[in-house]
Amino acid sequence: MPAVLEKPSLESMPHRLRTFVAASLTLIVCFIASAAPIPLMSLYKAELALSTADVANSVVAYFAGCVATLLFFSRLSNYFGRKIVVLITLALAMAACAAYITMQTVFALNTARFLQGLSCGLASSAAMAWVVDSAPLKQRWLGTAMTAAGPNIGLTLGSFVTGWVVQAGWLTPEALFAVFIGLLACVAILVIFSTDTVQFGMETLISVFIPKVSLPKRLRRLFIVTAAAYIGTWGLSSFIQGFIAILARDTFGTESPFLASVCYVAMMAPNVAAGVFAGRFVATGALRVAVTAFVAGGACLFWAYETHHELLFLLAMALCGIGIGSCCTTGLKLLMIDTTLKERAGVIAAVYLLAYVGAGIPNFVVGSLATDTPIVAIVPGYIAWMLLAWLLIWTELWLIGRHPSQTEKIRFEKA
Repeated sequence: MPAVLEKPSLESMPHRLRTFVAASLTLIVCFIASAAPIPLMSLYKAELALSTADVANSVVAYFAGCVATLLFFSRLSNYFGRKIVVLITLALAMAACAAYITMQTVFALNTARFLQGLSCGLASSAAMAWVVDSAPLKQRWLGTAMTAAGPNIGLTLGSFVTGWVVQAGWLTPEALFAVFIGLLACVAILVIFSTDTVQFGMETLISVFIPKVSLPKRLRRLFIVTAAAYIGTWGLSSFIQGFIAILARDTFGTESPFLASVCYVAMMAPNVAAGVFAGRFVATGALRVAVTAFVAGGACLFWAYETHHELLFLLAMALCGIGIGSCCTTGLKLLMIDTTLKERAGVIAAVYLLAYVGAGIPNFVVGSLATDTPIVAIVPGYIAWMLLAWLLIWTELWLIGRHPSQTEKIRFEKA
């Protein structure tokens, strides 16, 4: 069967705006649901008697689901089309919410996190590719910006709403997850009435199930830079995601889901804003500034935690968010400028696959330590992780800039 590269009517596709909104909302709501446990982890720690290792392993379970999806199913939408795979993505997110409603054991927590990983993994390939496909013709940069900022928007909204609603006593965690199921179902209805951007059978069914990192040769050196940006920033942000409720409790001396959500939003709100804003700048220069801000913010965050400096803790969270959002947007922009429709899902999946694997490594190490290991004992490892990412990005960009290929030169001139 010959592969169909692209729908003939893609540039003049019907319902483009509706489709872009549906794809973007899918990306956002899947991460809204996945963020709900973040401010609740301190409560779950008490209810389920979780250790430091258990909390870290719940993060690993989430990343395991993401990695499995990106490795084996990242190009599923190249056969079935974007719409069907996006509906499966939303169904998995609803199943994860249902698991939280009945959760009573550590195993159930890890199962729920794994299902959320599967959902977010599919969202990070099929939904993101759909966002880029259907981006407004005159504002193509919105597609790239949304792929980078969408998950962060969802994480911000999900964690804040959860902390606020549960702290106020308006809903129990179980009732809130039921509300999220309804939200996901509403987005699914919008998806059904949107326009697919890929014809059925663009690739053969057998080929899409074969694990494959789809990366054009011309992008390989740039991919090293992008991968370092994602792995370096996600390594810290995944730690914060799993432990923010505990970090906030220790820093402020009080246990509060709302306070935990506020601290997390202090990072994620600037993350979203910086991610969208950074998309307008030359990626190579902006990335150098962004990763430097990220390292500075991370170092200040750990110092504020150890000294219980509350204001500095919040400011450091914001600086981390600015660095993370800018790194991810500019890093992804390096790759996406001249990708074709068929390349997009594979390239995006390659980035996020490596990001999830890389970010899962430090959490896996923490989960393998003794259950009573204090957080301050693992701080040096995370600082070394951030510095390594900074060094790799600056060095690789310098090497590329000395002798750029024609493809790479475009990134330096008008990325």
